[in-house]
Amino acid sequence: MDLYATRSDPLNTDFLDSRNMPLYHVSTHHQPFKSGTTTISKSTGSGSGISQMFNRTQTVPVAEIEWHSLSQDVLRFQGRSMNMKDYIDKEGLFGR
Repeated sequence: MDLYATRSDPLNTDFLDSRNMPLYHVSTHHQPFKSGTTTISKSTGSGSGISQMFNRTQTVPVAEIEWHSLSQDVLRFQGRSMNMKDYIDKEGLFGR
């Protein structure tokens, strides 16, 4: 399956399939030097392309990432909490 982002920022975008149907919505709320949260939601509604993409009531959260500057980031998925370092390496000032 191919996914296409609607914005260049992968932390704040919608992902569409090859028919322009929205599949996922990613939204991140973050402030420098404070914890932030990324929510990944799956589209559940019917409709067509762009009109469905802007109807946020037709999504259901499937995962959440808590970002921390000085402690471990946490992935919450399917009722479990896991350290993000087990899935994604950090880069930059606080990374490797």
